[in-house]
Amino acid sequence: MYMNGYHKKCYHHWRPEDVRRVGLAKGAFKGFNTGGLLWGEKGCGKSQILAYLTAWAHENNWVNLTIPSCSEFVDASHDIERMRNGMYLQHTLAQRMLSDMKIQNEQIFRDLDVDMSRFGQFDITGAKDADGEPCPRTWDPARQFYSDEWKDFLYEQEVKQLEKRYKELDYRLSDKCSDPKKLMDIVDQGIADPNLATNAIAEVIEQVYNQDQVQVMATLDGYNHWLNRSKYNSFRYMDDGALKGFIPPRDLSLVRPLMNFDGHMLRQGVKFVSTDHFATFNHIMTPEMVDWFEGYEHEISNLTLNEFRNMIFFKNLSEWTPQMYKEWEIEKLYVETQGNYTAFHDWYWRYHDAAIGGFEAA
Repeated sequence: MYMNGYHKKCYHHWRPEDVRRVGLAKGAFKGFNTGGLLWGEKGCGKSQILAYLTAWAHENNWVNLTIPSCSEFVDASHDIERMRNGMYLQHTLAQRMLSDMKIQNEQIFRDLDVDMSRFGQFDITGAKDADGEPCPRTWDPARQFYSDEWKDFLYEQEVKQLEKRYKELDYRLSDKCSDPKKLMDIVDQGIADPNLATNAIAEVIEQVYNQDQVQVMATLDGYNHWLNRSKYNSFRYMDDGALKGFIPPRDLSLVRPLMNFDGHMLRQGVKFVSTDHFATFNHIMTPEMVDWFEGYEHEISNLTLNEFRNMIFFKNLSEWTPQMYKEWEIEKLYVETQGNYTAFHDWYWRYHDAAIGGFEAA
């Protein structure tokens, strides 16, 4: 909708006091050159803000690193495979994510040169060589066991099968594409080989984080899903009282390089993340719950009456709703929904469509 120019039709309905009420400048926000966490109750517009940022970045020729649904990475809807270093590959999801990145940034990737001094430092799971073991062997003094004692319960045949698979995947993207000229060469190689898709994503992230040619907009929607255990189960985590047999998101190869709040490491860009509460009942994640960085978060509140009125005007201009509501109807809807965007949608699809269907049947 942003690209079609609808935002330009509604500019005359906006008032300066609205910006002062919700703008980042109203408080002690510090992340103008870094990014921040957008949080608030369900349906207040956090995802819409990220979508607007993505569209704005695309229109201004920024690189987009977009994760529209963090929950998809941890909801056990994709295949996984554990590697020797303890990280889990998600082949199909990584390949699709790489294809999405290509569609979003195709022209930029075709023009952006590869910095060979930073290329080839990641293995097939996306782990950087200089970072050491991604899942080191640790000792739990409370339970008196090592983190890899599950190996004692593997059958000999299982060990042989795993070793055979590890040897098959004992290569990295730089072995198949030793001299890429443009960033698109890395992307195409990862799409062609699903086993290398995660490796390619890690290489692309390393390149765009450390270049000065273009700006970068990184957006992650539903970030709080990566701060809980995933829905992928594994007996290897049964001894952990907090995980109870479920894989932590940090051990998923696609999540590990993205889950850090590292907008300050972007030489040209920012990173914004948001919370998602559609799958949580009567619960809102606040920055204090996760010890978030002070000054790098912003609470998104429900719409004011004037903003709610502007939203109705916008939907009428964009032909989302067939008729324009009267002022008393707008005020009535505002009281019913308390300015919550999702609450308005729930009302619309539940009552308005039912009424229209009844009229058509009559």
